[in-house]
Amino acid sequence: MTIENIREQFPITRHYNFLNHAAIAPLSRPAVEALRAYADEQSEYAYLQGKCYDGIEKVRQSAARL
Repeated sequence: MTIENIREQFPITRHYNFLNHAAIAPLSRPAVEALRAYADEQSEYAYLQGKCYDGIEKVRQSAARL
């Protein structure tokens, strides 16, 4: 993966350059897509049903590996 590939995931970099700012950061396209999917699911099912909870253990395991 090149820096250009990574920058493509952050559309805001077409207009701005973020330099190690710990308080705020732009969202990547995959993060935006995940948030949209979660919001759509919550508007339809809340916690009663849905796929968003299926990935919780995977996220926990990934965080533990970090």
